[in-house]
Amino acid sequence: MHRGTPLEHADHAKALRLAIAGLENGDYDRLAYVWEKTFCLMPLGQSGERAVQERALQLLEALIPEAPRALRPIYEQSLRLTFDAMSRRR
Repeated sequence: MHRGTPLEHADHAKALRLAIAGLENGDYDRLAYVWEKTFCLMPLGQSGERAVQERALQLLEALIPEAPRALRPIYEQSLRLTFDAMSRRR
């Protein structure tokens, strides 16, 4: 919607704060589906802080066994792609 404009990243800090709050207050653990948890972790993966990115990777990796068996290869590939993208940003 705001691609290529100053507004493109305007809400990243807010999204990161909300995601971290959800991890800390237990909202993340109460999410029922793996895809909801994955969506919640997206701001962590986009953070510029290495420790936050590492936490995202650990949490994404922990989701793989929770995913339906047929979807696990997709989650594994997503983890690899996320790791690769984060490695390039360092």
